[in-house]
Amino acid sequence: MRVFDIMCKDRVTGYQMVACECSYNQALELLQIECRKHGRDVFRVEKDDTQATVISTGKPTAGTDFNGNTDIWYADQVMFYYDELRGFLMKM
Repeated sequence: MRVFDIMCKDRVTGYQMVACECSYNQALELLQIECRKHGRDVFRVEKDDTQATVISTGKPTAGTDFNGNTDIWYADQVMFYYDELRGFLMKM
C-alpha cells in the first residue's frame, strides 16, 4: 500500500488520492487509524453501482432528537471513495 503525503488528483474521478495499491481492509484500517487521531469516526459505508464504496467519516456529537431521546450526530463530515477495481482510496 502506498500512502500519499502530497496532494495528487486522480485523472478519472478528480478526487484527491489518499492511498493506492491497497485492499478494502487496508484502506478502512488506514481511515480508522487517521480518524482516531483527530477524534473522528467512520459511521457509514455504502456500495454504489460501479464496484466503488463511499465511506463517511465525522466527529460524533451527542444530542437529542425531536422526541427528546439521546442520539449521536456526526458533524464535519468528510467522504472517502474506495475504487475496488483499481485499489485506490480517495477523498471526495
